[in-house]
Amino acid sequence: MLSKALAAGSDLVITYEAADLDQVNLPIESFDIVYSSLTIHYLEDPRRLFGQVYNTLTSRGRFIFSVEHPIFTAPTDPSWKKNADGQVFWPLNAYSQEGPRTTDWLAKGVRKYHRTLETYISLLLDAGFTLTSLKEWMPSDEDLRDHPEWAEERHRPAFLLVAAQKVTNAE
Repeated sequence: MLSKALAAGSDLVITYEAADLDQVNLPIESFDIVYSSLTIHYLEDPRRLFGQVYNTLTSRGRFIFSVEHPIFTAPTDPSWKKNADGQVFWPLNAYSQEGPRTTDWLAKGVRKYHRTLETYISLLLDAGFTLTSLKEWMPSDEDLRDHPEWAEERHRPAFLLVAAQKVTNAE
């Protein structure tokens, strides 16, 4: 992903870095934006990372991230089911039981960590952020015109998109 980003080039000043998010040490007040796409649900405890991100942001800096939606990560058997009438549904269970889930996705035995929507927001607020936007992504009507195969995805949100801002007491 880094090589693709670098190859795409940009007129903007962008810093890319590969690091272990459980151990990363970010420079203090150095970035205006931190963006993470579909990685945080792989961390056992993102509390440290959220604190690092808060500290690395400049005043009014933004943290934008996406994760698999908690409804998506919760089930112990994350696969579509059909009821007796042949209707497709998503089996939601174990939502309140946070912790590891092992699924077969692109490879066998992929470990992800389920946490509730409340936990994600609480971690942000505890780190000092102000929540500015929350989106539970599902395909729009326009998306379905372009990708009719996504119709099942309307039964439950696949992704949670979150935007937060660093606001200090002095502001």
